[in-house]
Amino acid sequence: MMKHTIRKHILPTLTACTLAMGCMGCYDDENASVAAISQIAASVTMLGDVNLDAILTIADAVLLNRYIAEDDAITMSEQGLANADLTQNGEVNSDDVSMLLQILSNIIEPPQVIVETTTSSTEITTTTTTTTTTTTSSTATTTTTTAITTTTTTTAPLTQAVVIDGRTLPVGVSYNALTAILGSPTETLTEVRNDYTLTYYVFAEDIAQTVIAISNGSRVIGYYATCAAYTNQSDLTISEYHDSFSNDILYAILALDSDYTLRMSSITDKTNLATFSKLNFHATNAMRGLHDLNAYQWCDTAAQVAYEHSLEMAQLDYFSHDAADGTRFSARLDAAGINWRACAENINAGYWTPFDAADGWYNSPSGHRDNVLGSYTYLGIGFAYDADSTYHIYGTQDYYTPF
Repeated sequence: MMKHTIRKHILPTLTACTLAMGCMGCYDDENASVAAISQIAASVTMLGDVNLDAILTIADAVLLNRYIAEDDAITMSEQGLANADLTQNGEVNSDDVSMLLQILSNIIEPPQVIVETTTSSTEITTTTTTTTTTTTSSTATTTTTTAITTTTTTTAPLTQAVVIDGRTLPVGVSYNALTAILGSPTETLTEVRNDYTLTYYVFAEDIAQTVIAISNGSRVIGYYATCAAYTNQSDLTISEYHDSFSNDILYAILALDSDYTLRMSSITDKTNLATFSKLNFHATNAMRGLHDLNAYQWCDTAAQVAYEHSLEMAQLDYFSHDAADGTRFSARLDAAGINWRACAENINAGYWTPFDAADGWYNSPSGHRDNVLGSYTYLGIGFAYDADSTYHIYGTQDYYTPF
């Protein structure tokens, strides 16, 4: 480090019945017959149809999410609440939203409707009388059918999600399903790798609750998120980040599908390095949010200065705040036309993901943390990779406050 001074909602008991009545019977002069009246009572719920329009759309997910968030403008009928209980546990909560989004994204099949059917027959006695001139006889025939109740229940499929500080982050859903829960992203980044392309949706309107959703283009395959606690209800692999300056408390996690990696080893083009750097920027601001500090503003010029220094360290295989020609970082900012009143720089090497690199600076006892949590205005970040260098990956953060 170098520095210059200058709801949960319990469902009400609800039964919606449809009554169908019919009469079947016949009469035969030759044989006694049975007439019966059959009635069928069915309690049917269309799970997921929260707005009661008889179809499942993203509008149902939005309505349900707003209701759970206790939006005062939203009210739901008893039937709507019954339809909202996709997990069939008598409660309406974020698990139901997550399941509905996975259904809409065709990740899982809709749960089967619970149908309870009762068939009953009313006892009827028919008497046939045959009369002759000499004998009168009466024959009574009685038929009774016992009522039978059949209940078919199909267990709803398990929801894939990571729950952070009570917020449910669904796994495997589409972009539209994701934004129905988290709103519009503050930034979208794309990174091309050898075998796939990753898209990062950054949700950082409140930097203290930063969430970065990671998508393979069609579905969410992971998250980076600040949190104090989490529950993994998915198959994702979790990496935890702890604050060594605050009793080693958990401050963030990276949850990622094991078929994917965020390691930088195969990335060499400048566009992808810019994405890596921007992810490090958002992680840095997330750390500031945890300390009630304002977000740093991104500076493209400072980012270019930082990148060029990282690239030189990687290509010339050295590690220092001073450039190969002895130039100090403050002079590099001057040369780029940045009129600074105070400035500082962090460098590191050997960190393979942007979040690991941010964590390294955050937990550094050598003053790097002071810069992360400092009072500067602007920040530019640049990472570079060279397979032949000692540490392979080099990163630089340049901070400054203008006059």
